Amino acid sequence: MKDATYNLKHAIYLLIVLFYMVNLFFTHAALDVTLFILACIALLIALPRAQRLFFWSAILFLIVGLAISITQNTSAGEMIRSFQAMMGLVTIPVVLLFLQAVLPVNRYESSMKKMIRLRVHNLGGIYQRTSLFTYVLAAILTIATLPISIHSLNKLVPALKGLSKKRFYTQSMLRGYSLALFWSPVELVVIASIDLLNANYFFLLPILVGLSLVYLNLDWFWQKRRYTLSIEQLHLKSVPHLAKGDAKKIGQFLCAMLLFFVAVLVTDHLLNKGLVAAITVVIIPFSIVWAALLGKAHLYLAYVKRHLPRHLESTHNFFALFLAAGFFITMVEQSAVYDWITRFVTAQFHQLPLLLFFLFLGALFWITSFAGFHSLITISLMAQLMAPIAGGIENPLALVFIGSTVALLMISPYNLATTMMATLIQTSPINVFKWNIGYAAGFALLVIFTAYLLTLF
Repeated sequence: MKDATYNLKHAIYLLIVLFYMVNLFFTHAALDVTLFILACIALLIALPRAQRLFFWSAILFLIVGLAISITQNTSAGEMIRSFQAMMGLVTIPVVLLFLQAVLPVNRYESSMKKMIRLRVHNLGGIYQRTSLFTYVLAAILTIATLPISIHSLNKLVPALKGLSKKRFYTQSMLRGYSLALFWSPVELVVIASIDLLNANYFFLLPILVGLSLVYLNLDWFWQKRRYTLSIEQLHLKSVPHLAKGDAKKIGQFLCAMLLFFVAVLVTDHLLNKGLVAAITVVIIPFSIVWAALLGKAHLYLAYVKRHLPRHLESTHNFFALFLAAGFFITMVEQSAVYDWITRFVTAQFHQLPLLLFFLFLGALFWITSFAGFHSLITISLMAQLMAPIAGGIENPLALVFIGSTVALLMISPYNLATTMMATLIQTSPINVFKWNIGYAAGFALLVIFTAYLLTLF
């Protein structure tokens, strides 16, 4: 009986992904009803298993959303489609496993570890390579990067102990991770901001990558002055050269990232359903073809089959939060509260100088995040509010949205990345906050000022 229940909840999650993908190509009332029923069942499954923060956030969204629907006499059609507002964001964490599975199957992380110690001379060089390793992985693996990086590199510098070790890994990994996600087409914050504001990703991409690399190099410059111990003092040996096999694997990985990036953009152009839909459609076939080209399709499928149940167990928070948030957002859009918030934000837009308005938006993202609201919820609400008045500044606004929320990845205790990092290195989220607050605030301000400069041209 226990096994049957265990398999049923996984089947429900997978069916939501399947019917969501079908709904991208075919629209029918029966599909809407099916997705509504599956979403209700998924919430019953996910809520009791979600972490406390996600549970109470979801409960709050559901209660407020239900109250609004009753007072506003929501139609049956709107109610049935209410969970679909953020359903695409639920599917991404589920299908990510298919992409992540290629990494251990072909032992890419082993080659990356050797690359980090290639002809380094001091701890500052190791910091830079560790940051670069995390940066490269995060561009495609998103949140899976942190456990993979810690698992691969935790014993890279045995001489580091205690808080010094934890601070080293927190700063090198979490900063590199966050800056990579600043432009990554598989990062939900980027996807949501671009999609909901109708911004131009091709226009923003060089700006996103440029700011990311500039700030990453600034971090390397500062940390090289901090970490000056030589390899000999650390009792380590530098790798004199990279073996052909390792160089080949690193080259394969970088090529695969580029191809995946192109495949997502092409699919998005063809489907015209948004980046969330494009990533959901591309990930599984792309990953299977990648594994097949490596000659390891059998190992890959066996790995996915073995790890899929455990991976689905890790998605309860996402199903609880995003399904409830989608329902809440759909209901709020029809309520008087939405009108009041719209008037307030619109008033600030018209009264404040544009630079101050951008700073106001950045502060709003930080306040709501530390109040426990997920950044994607704030993005969704603010994008809906700004859409009628954002004509001509969609790209600068998207930059403000992305920069303000990506900076929070380094510090917010209610953010999955910060919480995961604190758990992996066994420290308090408060320490993670203290070690990164200055760097995160500086990055947010840099992005906001850059967004303002864009409005001048």
